[in-house]
Amino acid sequence: MRYRIFIVALLLQTQVSFGQTVKDIFLELPLGGLSLAQKEQMIYNFLNQKGGTEKERPYLIDYQPENYFLSFSGAYEGSEVLKCWKVSNGSQLIGVTYRECEGPCDDDLSFYIKSSNKVSKVPYSYVVPEVTIADFFDIEGMKKDGVKPINREAFTRFFGFLYHLPQNGENIRVESQTHRFGKIPEEYKKYDLGANFELVWNDGTFIKQKNTMLFKEAGTSNKEKQFTIENCVTEFSMEAATETKVGYQFWFVDREFLDGRTLKMSVVAPHSQTHDPHKHPEDEMFYILEGNAEFYLNGKTKVAGPNTSFYCPPNIEHGIKNVGDTELKYLVIKKYED
Repeated sequence: MRYRIFIVALLLQTQVSFGQTVKDIFLELPLGGLSLAQKEQMIYNFLNQKGGTEKERPYLIDYQPENYFLSFSGAYEGSEVLKCWKVSNGSQLIGVTYRECEGPCDDDLSFYIKSSNKVSKVPYSYVVPEVTIADFFDIEGMKKDGVKPINREAFTRFFGFLYHLPQNGENIRVESQTHRFGKIPEEYKKYDLGANFELVWNDGTFIKQKNTMLFKEAGTSNKEKQFTIENCVTEFSMEAATETKVGYQFWFVDREFLDGRTLKMSVVAPHSQTHDPHKHPEDEMFYILEGNAEFYLNGKTKVAGPNTSFYCPPNIEHGIKNVGDTELKYLVIKKYED
């Protein structure tokens, strides 16, 4: 209750119209150590250059004024997303996420309230309810069955939550990093509630929505799982992409959806590679969508462009590198072993 009282007090300080654009707020807030001139140049470049963004940091990744949404990468690794919501009294709630990913992600969520004469930063705990592992697993059911509770040590680095601010709509999607990057132990699968749930907009704050289990049915095998048009079609979304040191990745099919089979899109900056040549027990296939790639397989290389596939056998050293002057975009098809 105290956080609602705090928010209401701030919102009642000034009654204003929702006249501030996302551009105005982006230019005003102290984000990413960027100067006013850098921010103005980033917007200009995004609107006037083919391909949307600059090759060098800082640059806008996405800019949707009509949805009060933008995302950018500054002069550092990682990316930030800015989203504005209209509050009924005319003020604006502003959410900002900073995310840096190298495997598991470091995720930071901040909120501001904008009135006619100032911007006030407020703790995120005053705006969104606490998110815990109990939002993704049936902890009470585990206790009743005498199953050892899930804890941070059980998943080492793969523990934590990602907040995805909406490009469209108002609700915030919360994602479990345990599901995205970790492997759910067999004894916990019965109690798995799914990888995502929503925080529902409530005129200045957010409330929890019961997990809809969009991507999986808890406690069922793939034969029992219900496949629908909703969970079998995945549209690309930049807000759900994972930042890497040289670009980003997007999982169209994650390893928990169907027996470890996955479909991922990787985007790599010019003259860069996600990692050095390596090998692993699983085989995988690459398919080039855009750009020029140098394929490496067991000591030999070959350069090819779009509409080219690359098969990597199990336990054979392989790699892929962007050798062009534009982004390299490719699909990765792989089945992870249990």
